[in-house]
Amino acid sequence: MALIINGGTFKNIGTAVRAPSSTHVELNGGSYTDVGVVAHIYESEPFSALQLPKELLSHEIAQLMRELLHSQNQTVEQQHEIVKRSRLREIVSDAGKLAQDAEKIVQFVKTGLQTGLLAVSTFG
Repeated sequence: MALIINGGTFKNIGTAVRAPSSTHVELNGGSYTDVGVVAHIYESEPFSALQLPKELLSHEIAQLMRELLHSQNQTVEQQHEIVKRSRLREIVSDAGKLAQDAEKIVQFVKTGLQTGLLAVSTFG
């Protein structure tokens, strides 16, 4: 899919263009006044960067992250156990791979909190 904008005037808005990363976006010319973000390109599958097994559904990953967000006062080992008790354990039979996936998810949440990209309110 393509989104091509030739010219146009954007004033007093938060985001001029928002599109999934699978979209080819071209902004040719135009006027942008008091625009917070000209182009917000987002990941259409928000957790794809984690490279988790495809059998683990987005809402299951979101639930797991919600639990991790609410467990920030626990040790990293305790957070890993939260991941290992999730449905991911049913999908990943190799203990080494399960530990790697647990680390990826725990670090994703930690980094998201540190950078401000995630907050406890993100997932409720």
